[in-house]
Amino acid sequence: LHYGAAHFQVAKDSARPFVVTADQLQVRAVGTAFTVRREGDVKVAVDEGVVAVSNHDLMAAPPQRLQQGQQIRYSARYGYSAIRAYDAASTLSWRSGRLRYQQTPLAEVLAEVNRYRQIPIKLADASLAQLPITATFAIDQSELLLDGLQVTHQLKIRQDQTGLWLSR
Repeated sequence: LHYGAAHFQVAKDSARPFVVTADQLQVRAVGTAFTVRREGDVKVAVDEGVVAVSNHDLMAAPPQRLQQGQQIRYSARYGYSAIRAYDAASTLSWRSGRLRYQQTPLAEVLAEVNRYRQIPIKLADASLAQLPITATFAIDQSELLLDGLQVTHQLKIRQDQTGLWLSR
């Protein structure tokens, strides 16, 4: 996976494991459903079953085992994040043309929303990056997110030639 997100549903066949390579990571599954997202960092989330995530460059490091309802993020700079729980309905909502967030940091929301926009939304104030966002909207209606941020968090929007900038 060079860039973007893909969801895989794999039939169980231990003689032929299914492997997805994204950057330096290999995600190995046997009879499972999981998502791999690569946008700089690589994020792996498991809907069913178990996957093993390993790094080509860290052969001595044991694979990270993820079970249903768990996710992990890998950064070439920082390595693996802690394994944490995730909400499958929110994570997979993009497959049905909707984006859904539940207490998700604004920086993560914008990273995903900007995949679908021509004019990116950026943070003028870095302190907003961890602002928890709960929202649901159609992928092609990200303006609803902007409207909501103005009302619920009193954020201001300024546009210039590089994008839309959010600030307090």
